[in-house]
Amino acid sequence: MKEIPLYVIIVLHIWSYGVKAQESGKVCQRPQLDNGFVDPEQETYQDGMTLTYACDRGLKTPMEGWWGMIKCENGRWSDSPLCTARRSCDAPPQVNHATIVQQYQNNFSNGSKVVYKCKRSYMMEGNADIVCLLGEWTSAPRCSHEALQKCRDSQFQCSNRRCIPTTWRCDKDNDCSDNSDEENCGLGTANHTKRGREK
Repeated sequence: MKEIPLYVIIVLHIWSYGVKAQESGKVCQRPQLDNGFVDPEQETYQDGMTLTYACDRGLKTPMEGWWGMIKCENGRWSDSPLCTARRSCDAPPQVNHATIVQQYQNNFSNGSKVVYKCKRSYMMEGNADIVCLLGEWTSAPRCSHEALQKCRDSQFQCSNRRCIPTTWRCDKDNDCSDNSDEENCGLGTANHTKRGREK
């Protein structure tokens, strides 16, 4: 009698185990997951197997951390995988040569705002403030080194080295993008209105 190769025996054993598991109803079908992915990715999972899943950017699992886990138990998943919108943000991004102008906090709720201020001799590019929107921060500014720029006599020099017309100072409008044109606007400082100009 011809001897059956070992690999054929192993393949038959695995196949028969799968058939028995399916007959006993202990196989879990791939769960439905919108806006995410599962690992390992296959059509059926054996009883006792643990499935890991993660969510697309801006979404999170109901558990702490980046990954969720569910287990196949007697043909049913221990829980349904779920991806929901993140509402809070982690720490804001670090910006080189800049500081955050507010008290430190660990967690930022949806809609929270953070304001950056460039260090001396650095100029800000972009908006000074960023906002937490559904777990993601809007684009952070950059602070680029710039040779000391001298403004003309008819201009006001912002803390970020930007030059704006003096008439824009203390007009209750953040023309400097770091709000330095609205600082120290006491009673002796006249409020100006802008006429016919575009920012």
